[in-house]
Amino acid sequence: NGDAITPMLALDFRTYLPGSVLTKVDRASMAHGLEVRPPFLDNEVVDLSFSIAAEWKLRGRERKYLLKKVAESYLPPEIIYRPKRGFAIPLARWIAGPLRPRMEQILRESPAWDGLHRDTFAAWLKLHLASRQDHSKPLWALLVLDHWMR
Repeated sequence: NGDAITPMLALDFRTYLPGSVLTKVDRASMAHGLEVRPPFLDNEVVDLSFSIAAEWKLRGRERKYLLKKVAESYLPPEIIYRPKRGFAIPLARWIAGPLRPRMEQILRESPAWDGLHRDTFAAWLKLHLASRQDHSKPLWALLVLDHWMR
């Protein structure tokens, strides 16, 4: 189309989509005996989307402009225009819940303490458990590192 958006979308379509998103959807659905068919990946829909001019895909900062305009005939605005949400695991809850004993054990005894500052992680866990700050990502990294080192 001669615009800057279409080549970026094509790159995502050829790399990120099959290498990450679709792989995860496929594994998760197969694990539960589900057959998933992403309707927006139908050949005709993909061909149409690549033929549409960039200004219909992106209007200012609003992405999927044309798709949202079409959806207005079928869905309420609170569905169409809600903020994007991911499918992240509930890591913060897991660390404060079922993983808490494991985290406490790691703080007491881990081969990782030869290269890391135990006091920093202990403070992060304390703040995390008190729901004052979410330190789930570095705590998860510590758990994975500990497991790998053992």
